[in-house]
Amino acid sequence: AYLKCEDYTTVIYKNNSKYISLNGNDVILLNMGEAFNDPLYETKKDCNVVVNGYVGTEPGVYTLKYSVYVNNKSVDTLYRKVIISKVDTSSTISGVDSLTNPTITLNGSSEITIYRNEKLTEPGYTAIDYVDGKISRKVLVEPKLSKINTSKVGTYKVVYSVTNSRGNMAIATRTINVIDRNIDIYITLEKMDNNISNEAKLLITVTGNDYAYMNVPFSSKKEYASNYEYTAKSNGRYSFKVYDRYGNMYVKEIEVDNIDTIAPTGSCKAVVSSKATTVSVNATDNKGIAGYKYIIDGKEGSYITKNEYQSSGKATTVSVKVKDIAENETTLSCEIEKKTIITADGSCKSGDVYITINTCYLDQTIRKNVPLEEYLVGVLYGEMGTGYRNEDLLKAFVIFARTFTLNRIRYWDGKSNPLRSCSSDQNWCDLDSGCYRDQTQEMFDACIDYAIAYSRNDYTAATCANRVTTFPGQKDVSNKTFYVNNPNWTKEMSVTSTSVNPSWKKPISASDRAFLKRMVDETAGLIIYKSENESAGVGYYICGSSGPDNNKNVMCVDDAIKKSSQGYTMEELIEAYTQLNKNRTVDCYNK
Repeated sequence: AYLKCEDYTTVIYKNNSKYISLNGNDVILLNMGEAFNDPLYETKKDCNVVVNGYVGTEPGVYTLKYSVYVNNKSVDTLYRKVIISKVDTSSTISGVDSLTNPTITLNGSSEITIYRNEKLTEPGYTAIDYVDGKISRKVLVEPKLSKINTSKVGTYKVVYSVTNSRGNMAIATRTINVIDRNIDIYITLEKMDNNISNEAKLLITVTGNDYAYMNVPFSSKKEYASNYEYTAKSNGRYSFKVYDRYGNMYVKEIEVDNIDTIAPTGSCKAVVSSKATTVSVNATDNKGIAGYKYIIDGKEGSYITKNEYQSSGKATTVSVKVKDIAENETTLSCEIEKKTIITADGSCKSGDVYITINTCYLDQTIRKNVPLEEYLVGVLYGEMGTGYRNEDLLKAFVIFARTFTLNRIRYWDGKSNPLRSCSSDQNWCDLDSGCYRDQTQEMFDACIDYAIAYSRNDYTAATCANRVTTFPGQKDVSNKTFYVNNPNWTKEMSVTSTSVNPSWKKPISASDRAFLKRMVDETAGLIIYKSENESAGVGYYICGSSGPDNNKNVMCVDDAIKKSSQGYTMEELIEAYTQLNKNRTVDCYNK
C-alpha cells in the first residue's frame, strides 16, 4: 500500500465467537475515494450486537468493534480493520492498454494440463488501471483453482474478472485440463456363489503394477492384498474403493440379492405310544426348507427331507431342527400327544341290553334286569376295585368286559341268558350294598353242594369263599377235601376274620362311583369285533390260564396293570390281548 507501515500499528485479532460470525473479510482494503459498506455479521445464537467505531475517507487504518451481549452481559468482542490507501499510479502507463478499461495479465500459461489427482496451484495474475493503478486485489476468480475437482478427468474453465472505479470490466480466462495417466491396473469383483445362503462371499481381484491399496465396504482400513474375499451378511449394494500409486480412486460395486437371514417357522406334534413315537412337522420358509433333524429324548439324528418321522419306543421329549436352503435353522419344541384312537361319541349306548345276575351255583338270582352299562360299573368295581386311576387300563378292561358279557349271554343269538357273579364269569359288586351279598351263606352252601355232587375234592373252604364272595386271591385255609360239616367255613366267611378284607363289604363312595361310571360312559357301547358282524370271543381269566381255544384273547388283570404302568394306551392294551387276530377292531356293539 501507499501508506508506510510504521505510521500505523495493526493488531490481528482471532475473531472466533459462538454467537456471531463477521461477513466478509476481517481486513478490508480500499483505495481512497472508494465507498465503504459494512458487510456486518450473522448471528448463531440469540444475542444483541453493538457496533462502535467509524471508517473515514482519508488514507489510514480504521477499526470497527462488534460487542456481543447476552442478557445485557458482555460475552464476546470481534474487530474489523479497514485500510484506505492513496491510488498507486506509478508505473501504470506502460501496462495499460486502455485509458478506459482495466487490464488483467495471467502469470504462466493460459492452458494448464495436469494428471488426475495431481495438485493444482494458482500461477497468479496482475490487474492495473490507468486511473486506479494496481487493482490486483480486486480480481475475482471463478472458480478458484483450489475448488476444481482434479480427481475427475475433464476440461475446466477459470474466469478472472476485475472492475475499476468507473465501472469498467476486464476478463481473462485460463483452461485447466485434467487427464488420466496410462495406469497399469485392472479390477474384477464377483460373487463366488449365486445360490441362496445366509451370507454371500465376494471376491475382488486387482492386478497391475500401479495398484496401491483398497478400502472394503464399511471400513476405512487400508487393505493391501490384491485378492480379497469379503463376506456380505445382508442384501444390498457393496462398494469397493481401489487406489493406484498416484492417488487415483476406482470404485467397483456389486449388488447382492441372494442372502436369506429369515429362519423357518412352524410347529410340530409327537404322537406317543408305548411302542413308537410319530412326529409330524408343519413348517414354512420364505426361500424353501432343506431338511429336518429329529431330536428324541435329547438324541439327535441326521437331517432328512421328510417332515414325518417315527422312532421306536415311547419318547418323553421331542424337538425338531428345521433348516432352510440358506442354512438358517430353527428348533421347534413338539407338542406331545398321547395316542388315543378309541373314543366313544355317545351314539352307541347300549340302552336296550339288560342283565340278570345269578350266583355261581344252582342259578340263584341276585339281580334282574340290570342295564348293561350300569352292570359294567359293578363289574369294574368287583374286578378292579377303586385303587386304580389309569384310565386307559380301566377303559380297555370295560371294552373287554362288555364284549365278554354280550358273548356270554348269547346276545348275538337273540338270547338273554343270565350271568353269574363269580370268577367263572365276571365278579360283580352292588354299588350300594358292597361286594358281600345277602345270599353269601346260601351261595357258599351251594358251592359245598356242588363240590360234593361232582366229587370236586380240589375245592377247599378257601376255594368256595373266593368263588362266592369275589374276594381275589387264594386263601389256603385248608388243603383237605371240604365237606358240609367242615367247621372251617364259618371262619372263612366271617367278615371279622383276618383272612377276609372287610372293605370289600362296603358300599362304593360317591367320588369312586362317579369315576368308574365315567370310565364306562366314555366307552359306551364299544366292543371288540373279530371281523365284520362278528364279535370276538374274548374273556378274562386268572393269569396263566388259557382262554377259549387256548388262544391269548384274555384280559389278564395283573399283566394289564403291568403294561399300563409301562405307558400302554387303551388301544395297545386291547391289541396286546388280541394279538392272534390282527384284523380285530373296536366298534359299536349295535353295528
